[in-house]
Amino acid sequence: MRNPEGETATNAPNHRFWQSLGAGLLLLACLCVGLALWSSQRQAAIQGPWGLAVLPGNHVWLSVNDALWRLDAQGQRQQVVPATQAGLAGSAGILAAHPEGHLVAWSRHSPVLHVLSATDARPLRTLTPAWPAALQRHGDNAIRFAFAPDGRVAIATGGGHAVALFGPQGQHLGTTPEDTYRFTNGLWWEDGHWWTTDTNRPALVRLDDAHLAPVQRIELLQQQGRWRFVEDAIAPNHPPGATATPAGTLVRLDGGMQAGHVVDVWPDGRQTPYPLPPGSSALEPRALARLNADLLVVDGASFRILQYGPDRQWLGEWGDDGVRATLQAQQAAIGWWRAGYYASLAGAVLWFVLGLACALRAQKIQAQAQLRAHRPDLAQRPCDTLGIAGQALPTPWQQARLLLRLNLPFLPWIVLALFLPRALRDLLPLLLASQPGRIALAVLLPVLMLPILVWLLRDASRRSQTDPAFEPLVNLRALRLLARPGLFWPHSQAGEMPRETLILGLRWVVLTNQRLLVFKANARDARLNLACPRGTIRKARAVALRHGPRWYHRVQGWLVPGAAYLRLVLADGRTVEGTASCAQTAHRIVALVRNVPAPAAPPCTQSTTPADRQRALRDTLASFIVPGVGQYLQRRRGTALVLFIIWGALLLPCAYVAWAAWWPAKEVSYALRLQLALTLLSTHLLAAWDAWRLAPAPKRPIAVNSGCPSPTAPPA
Repeated sequence: MRNPEGETATNAPNHRFWQSLGAGLLLLACLCVGLALWSSQRQAAIQGPWGLAVLPGNHVWLSVNDALWRLDAQGQRQQVVPATQAGLAGSAGILAAHPEGHLVAWSRHSPVLHVLSATDARPLRTLTPAWPAALQRHGDNAIRFAFAPDGRVAIATGGGHAVALFGPQGQHLGTTPEDTYRFTNGLWWEDGHWWTTDTNRPALVRLDDAHLAPVQRIELLQQQGRWRFVEDAIAPNHPPGATATPAGTLVRLDGGMQAGHVVDVWPDGRQTPYPLPPGSSALEPRALARLNADLLVVDGASFRILQYGPDRQWLGEWGDDGVRATLQAQQAAIGWWRAGYYASLAGAVLWFVLGLACALRAQKIQAQAQLRAHRPDLAQRPCDTLGIAGQALPTPWQQARLLLRLNLPFLPWIVLALFLPRALRDLLPLLLASQPGRIALAVLLPVLMLPILVWLLRDASRRSQTDPAFEPLVNLRALRLLARPGLFWPHSQAGEMPRETLILGLRWVVLTNQRLLVFKANARDARLNLACPRGTIRKARAVALRHGPRWYHRVQGWLVPGAAYLRLVLADGRTVEGTASCAQTAHRIVALVRNVPAPAAPPCTQSTTPADRQRALRDTLASFIVPGVGQYLQRRRGTALVLFIIWGALLLPCAYVAWAAWWPAKEVSYALRLQLALTLLSTHLLAAWDAWRLAPAPKRPIAVNSGCPSPTAPPA
């Protein structure tokens, strides 16, 4: 007994079981994604220690999450003030000392500086800088600020590539000249001058106090390995009686603008690093401050406050046991939430893959059931064992063996390429030492290697097209499409069996004992575009590709010797032509077609309806917005998954680059932005084109015989 969908009664429950199981697993994957997002939010809420400032009287203020901590000189916590109580909109990103002895705090993404009491962080007043038009968008993303004794404030804008000076009431007083910086972060006032940092062109820049004109530039001569950039900076320690003192103390960071270490910079550009804590390979320095003669460093990696002596000696962690325990508990909480995030994400991927596998299993069972209902003669034979005349679907092991045989001539050249640099280790330095030698090496290598590579590729192509042993490998894509139960077989008639199949350009061609069927196809899916009796084929010809109708066919034929161009002319004048994936198969198709009698009945036509065109446009637009959605609507779940995964994988670097471009302390080249944007756009266009090309309904009338599928038949 069969159900209305054409499934047998015994297979219907099995299909529904796998479908329900897949839906449940996909729902579980969605729940894991939600759990991962929640864990990520909880992790992001724990920022740990960040801003640090030492006020007169050794009042030490530290921003921790959404609160301000006041500590004494020995590191004992005296007071905890919530950020909202201090008048801040969120956690304090930067703390600084005001010339009047107050605490100044800046909340992230806020253009307002808050002046607070030094003893209890009570709000006293606010300062809103009047940013010039050119720096307006950087006003709420300030990197560092510092005060002069008269109350003027200088702000380093990071991505604004400038330092702006404001009066005690916020009026704009001046801006550094253009091209002074390539990003600027560090900033302090000392001895009548402003000291700043050029982040991406590592240097210390001293500015005039009144007009911000560059007075001195100290280039950092040592690149310090992977520490490419300069971030925070403060005034150096000036011990009494010292004959030479550094020009500044600053932070060197890697390309990610996160990991780094602390160095003293001398007037001649030399750098002396501070030792790393035992067991640490790098820090995440968030803030620097001087406590008497000692240096305090807020480390975002370990949630510790590091203390160094006047001679850069490591003194250990600063803060009492209670402070340390609280900070370490916060770091442990971050570790738990991070583990929960990755575990949830891994679970989401696992359940998604299993759910998709169950959905594909249900789809396969449904396709097999429909095939058995349509073709009872195939009920006991799986599609992948049916094969075609002269070919069979090779196993993965057979494919690997054929690939190895085909590419075996490349092996000696690969070995030569591996050992040639070692053999020429004495000659290469001599050649690279001079300009003529470098030019000769750059010219001779392509001249010598390119002909060899072209010859090897031509030989491999010739053997793959002429040797019958490689025919299953060359024609693998067509054989795989034929083995899938939901593509060709639902369109087959009683007693109809495939005789030959190949890929013809962008189409998949199947020649049976009764008909010629042409499908629009990609790597996984196919849609019927043309079906006609074999007798309607009036002409059939297969010629060498170098004799093709277009110039690029001749070029391709020279690169791929032995390839064939197949041309089939139908009774109504239309042609089916293109580059054949396998020359031997193309010649056999011509031989079979030429022995076919005339058709017994004229073909009928099937036209596209307006609803079909609307569905095609809907699927195309959906895939352009989110790649894979249109394919899913077309019930092509495998292709939908591939496109969605590719799109998701591209979103990660695009999101990072977008964040890096927005964050004022990072630099992203316009070439990289354009490259990623074009790559992402190409993915959207490819998905839309695939959805349009493989729309369920054809976009032009197709010739079919009386046994072709009706417009109401289930899609392939």
